[in-house]
Amino acid sequence: MKRIKKSKKADIMITPLCDVSFTLLVVLMVTTPIMMVTSPLNIHLPKAATVEPRQNANITVTVTPAVPPDNINKISINEKVVPFDKYAIYLKKEIDAHPDRMVIIKADRACRHGVILSIISTTKKLGAQRISVGTVQRT
Repeated sequence: MKRIKKSKKADIMITPLCDVSFTLLVVLMVTTPIMMVTSPLNIHLPKAATVEPRQNANITVTVTPAVPPDNINKISINEKVVPFDKYAIYLKKEIDAHPDRMVIIKADRACRHGVILSIISTTKKLGAQRISVGTVQRT
């Protein structure tokens, strides 16, 4: 009679599996915040009933409310923070370079009404053909 050999059962080594899993987890946790695109200014947009998403590139003006001690609004144009007293110069360069683009003004809901109107007025004087105010769509 022929003897039957017992075959070895395949086993999974847990230690290398855990090492690889934790390494992947750490790599993903480290790279995720780097990949997130955020605005340099933290703003809270007002809510609106309708919002039309735009697919083409626009000129974005972001305004934050004035905070103590200097009580000066912070402003950024296309995600670049610029001095508030010189924003018109930077905005003029953008409008002259891209006259067909819409200027979207994203102002924090805590900003003073007069500041926003001043920015809209200046934007019109600089020759912008289309101006829009950014809002968040209500759900």
